[in-house]
Amino acid sequence: MHDDIPEEDDLFERVTRIMAADQNCMPLVRTYIADDAAFAALLDELRIPDEYDNVATVSLVEDPRYTAATVESLTTEVVRDHEGQPLFSELLVADERCLTDPSFPLLALNLLQDAEHQQFRIAASELSAFYANMSIGNMDFDEWAREAGEDGVFRGFRGDDGVPVGRDQRTASPSCPDADWSASIVSASLEPLSTTLEWTGEQD
Repeated sequence: MHDDIPEEDDLFERVTRIMAADQNCMPLVRTYIADDAAFAALLDELRIPDEYDNVATVSLVEDPRYTAATVESLTTEVVRDHEGQPLFSELLVADERCLTDPSFPLLALNLLQDAEHQQFRIAASELSAFYANMSIGNMDFDEWAREAGEDGVFRGFRGDDGVPVGRDQRTASPSCPDADWSASIVSASLEPLSTTLEWTGEQD
């Protein structure tokens, strides 16, 4: 199915090119594997559908050389087209902060340069709505980043009382009710990673 991908290409490039071919995945780079149980719990959380039965479709990338990755080093690995544009718009990172927080706040990186925000964190329970809306172009990255809390984590759009309304409290989702997405995790069995990436963005 993907015979056009050279064998010598590294894992990250092969997985992200497959993602781009499908146009249905967000790459998720794991940079912290000190706690396998926490990572398994994160994946279980990502498989829980929202109120419209949508789940985020991710391509899992594991590679020892991303152990001490920075935002800059990860984004330079992104495969780009002949005009220098990334083949996908967002990159997710499961780092130490993500896997040591009960809400699993994934680091979301914006790979496009025409946005106010380049990164924020999103609770794993909200990724299905984020994925659905970004996939159909219903919202943009900035709209989600601006709703992140003081700790830099998006936990739902705020209601009239200013409190974020999470997945379990919503009666209507900001996602498309007619969409039909399903979880797809592409993984590779590689040696464990250890330390990781920390969120360094600033919120307005």
